[in-house]
Amino acid sequence: MSGKWVEVVRLRFVGDRFRDHGLDVRALSELIKFQHMIEATAEELWKAANGRVRLPSGFGERTRLWLREIRPGSAIAPLEANLGELTGQLLESEPKDAADAVGLVHEVYDALRNDRALPDRLPKHMVADYAKLGGDLEPGESIEIQSPNRQAVVCGLAERQTLSALIEKGYEDTSTVEGRVLEADVRQMRFQLWKDDGAAVSIAFSKQQEADVTTALKEHESVRVRASGRGEFSFEGRPLRLIVLEDLRILHPVEPDQPDLFALAGPPVEDELDRLASEVPLSVWSKLPIDLSERHDHYIYGTPDP
Repeated sequence: MSGKWVEVVRLRFVGDRFRDHGLDVRALSELIKFQHMIEATAEELWKAANGRVRLPSGFGERTRLWLREIRPGSAIAPLEANLGELTGQLLESEPKDAADAVGLVHEVYDALRNDRALPDRLPKHMVADYAKLGGDLEPGESIEIQSPNRQAVVCGLAERQTLSALIEKGYEDTSTVEGRVLEADVRQMRFQLWKDDGAAVSIAFSKQQEADVTTALKEHESVRVRASGRGEFSFEGRPLRLIVLEDLRILHPVEPDQPDLFALAGPPVEDELDRLASEVPLSVWSKLPIDLSERHDHYIYGTPDP
């Protein structure tokens, strides 16, 4: 494959099984899990930075890592990005999205090693993904994560146990869930909201919200509700219950003669621009003059410079 190769991170497999820089094929699953971690982490960081839900076209290529050799030192797997594969990024000199994700991975395992709280910018539902790394290692084995300008961190049994304990605890956060009310107990002041995926969320309500709850239950075949408030989550991000219901809205279905304008709308214009940019080879972008933005009238219309 052509293009410039840039090393993003190294995974050093430590243990008797990896002596003589040999990587047991059964350990390749750890590389797949690490790739998934980087992809998911990069997506969350990009959404947090850009305030958008939809990713730009070709975003997955920005975090694709490649293994081209196994180096000595137990077994070191250097993972690289191919800049020629990056699309939607003009004249990229580094795989920024992948590097940012690796940086957060380092922060997480450094916090585990030093008995600190996990970084706030790590979405809590991703803890389950991090807990999977190293799960196929044998007793006494570990993975050392190395990247430029950072102190190496270790993923081993102790780190997995700490993450697993966090998953069992769960966490509280604000949440909005939507579905149908199929059960309600006015004595216990609690109802069950059933989401489209078949999961039920238990929700506590107040006396002032009782009328809306009973109406939603009575008309459950034709209406949905949206409930917002403080909730308890599993660390996989699954809402378990709302313990403080701050807002309850009954959603009436869209009438057949009233089209859903949002459903008819096309993709955001910035996504279309990203898609168009990704179709232009980097060799073409490199031919653009560096002062195009300042002298565009000259280059487009032949207008003399002032």
